[in-house]
Amino acid sequence: MYKTESAVKRIRNFSEMVHPKERLEVIADDPDNRILECAVKGQAEFIISGDHRLKDLKSFQGIKIVDSATFLACIGKLDAE
Repeated sequence: MYKTESAVKRIRNFSEMVHPKERLEVIADDPDNRILECAVKGQAEFIISGDHRLKDLKSFQGIKIVDSATFLACIGKLDAE
């Protein structure tokens, strides 16, 4: 099994499918708004993205928006505590 497939299976173990009804218009690039809608509906703690429009927000409604390297660093700090 490829590492990617293994990672996807592990992520599915703690993931939840959401179907947001609230529409947001925060970012000019509309697909990015769908990401925000899902994160809000799912009560996410993080949005992990390399998209500069999302990352420029830094956070949205208490949800931290970070790139993957920053997220992994955050997880490492939590594991050390």
